[in-house]
Amino acid sequence: MKLIVRADDLGLTEGVNHGIHKSIEDGIVTSTGLMTNMIDAQGGYDLVKEFKHISVGQHSNASIGKPCSNPSKIASMVDKYGNFISSKKHHAAFNEGIDLITFEDAVREVEAQLDRFREITGIDPRYFDRHAIESENLDKAIEYVANKNNIVYMPFMKSITTKDVHCKFAKLPKMSQDSLYDPFSYILNDEAEILNSDLAMIAVHPGYVDQKLLEVSSYNMIRPLEVKVLTSIEVKDWIKKNNIELINCDIFKS
Repeated sequence: MKLIVRADDLGLTEGVNHGIHKSIEDGIVTSTGLMTNMIDAQGGYDLVKEFKHISVGQHSNASIGKPCSNPSKIASMVDKYGNFISSKKHHAAFNEGIDLITFEDAVREVEAQLDRFREITGIDPRYFDRHAIESENLDKAIEYVANKNNIVYMPFMKSITTKDVHCKFAKLPKMSQDSLYDPFSYILNDEAEILNSDLAMIAVHPGYVDQKLLEVSSYNMIRPLEVKVLTSIEVKDWIKKNNIELINCDIFKS
């Protein structure tokens, strides 16, 4: 079978950047998603651009930091300080059937993040996906901008079918209330339920914890453990034992 191991959140913080770099250099990660609006986005890309076997996508973000576009032009996405509305507020609204983001605002911001991606990398993203929050309008906007630019759209945590390629998205791990799980068991015991697939994708969030991460994300303490697992001998042996070929997202190219 073929497996894509996708590390999300490149650019989120300096610590996350270095954890992703470690998971690529010494581990099994084959793809990573860049959050282009974040201050550490350029530093993150600079760390991974040396790896020619890695595909870099746009991890479109609408819940952390400041937007790439003018905040006054995307009023539905920002607070009075010009920061993105928090994921906590988005979750509360979503639970009441309310989508805080308008489609038009989302298109404007996703396109601005694409412009920033091109400015940072000099290339187009290999794929589009999104970070964290639930928003139908944001999802539609990401898909719209992806199709407009002939870039693969990856629905949030779902399997992907494009032309003749079908990629199963791994079953998500069971998280504790503290956003923790056992990554060793998840992979080695195939709790991800991927081994019966021809092609599958696992999304992971490796990183090292720094103060900024503690301030912006509740998904933090699990990240360094994921680095340990993704670079471990046990997981590398598991890859060999199951005759798994590690590939990147170029398989979705038209």
